[in-house]
Amino acid sequence: MSREWANNVRVAPPGFDQTAWQAQHAAHSRELDNLWRQFGCRGAERTQGQAAATLARLGTQPGMDWVDGVWRSTSAATHMYGVEFALTDRSDGTTELVWALPAHRASWLMWLAASYSYLTVAAATILQPGVAEIADFHNTIGAFLNDPDLRAAVST
Repeated sequence: MSREWANNVRVAPPGFDQTAWQAQHAAHSRELDNLWRQFGCRGAERTQGQAAATLARLGTQPGMDWVDGVWRSTSAATHMYGVEFALTDRSDGTTELVWALPAHRASWLMWLAASYSYLTVAAATILQPGVAEIADFHNTIGAFLNDPDLRAAVST
């Protein structure tokens, strides 16, 4: 995501301080790389362009023909909501590309968890209705979303 975001900045609007943004972006990239190594992450980088092919393959599985429609609708909603994290209104008729504030990131994490939960519960209910673990999963996500620290992070 970070690399794709940097690619979008290559065609920045006039007046945008690309040098300052690039310095900040490089610092964030180093932090991400350090975390990647610290936690022993593995695997090739993925891009947004790979999502469609992966989901098309999933959609060919028995009973999974709904995946494409759900992905398209949730992806559109996420991108419409997510743009607020990358762009901020300068109040002079222009916008500026910015890093998300901690409250925005916490809010986005909550939306992601809720969306993932709804999709997972819907899929599991379709594939194996009545399984007790479905309710357990739903309740675990609910507890996460109601965590006082996470709620506090969203409001700061």
